[in-house]
Parts: sequence; structure tokens; C-alpha cells
Amino acid sequence: MCHGLCDPPPCHLRLLRPYGASHLHDLVRRAAERDVDTLALTDRGTVTGAVRFAKAATEAGVRPVCGVDVAVEPAAP
Repeated sequence: MCHGLCDPPPCHLRLLRPYGASHLHDLVRRAAERDVDTLALTDRGTVTGAVRFAKAATEAGVRPVCGVDVAVEPAAP
């Protein structure tokens, strides 16, 4: 988080597959049309979308930020 240090604050994408209604390239294109300079995408449990997202964002002139939401369980005794 920027905690008030980013101007404007970055936009964060969170697509829940298979529930997302938009395609990644369409979302990146729309962000670029709105002069969003940085866009973040968080995958859940994997980073399979990171390469496609980074390529699409870079081609559109948007700085990609990739993340992953990982569930961590305690080790078995």
C-alpha cells in the first residue's frame, strides 16, 4: 500500500477465476485509456497470469505489479 504516498494511488486488479467477466487485455487497455500508469494483479495460489499480464501491461505503456495470494498452513507435527 502507498499509505497516501502515491499520487494518484495505483489501481489493483483482483480477478477471481472463473468468475471474472473481463479479459486481461481488455482491462489493461481500459486502464491505459484512463491514463492509469501502474496496475497490480494478484493471482490466488499461483502466478500463472503474471507473464501474460506483464506483457499486456508493458505493451500498453502501463507499469505492471504482480503479486500472489498464498494460503499458508502450519507444518504437521
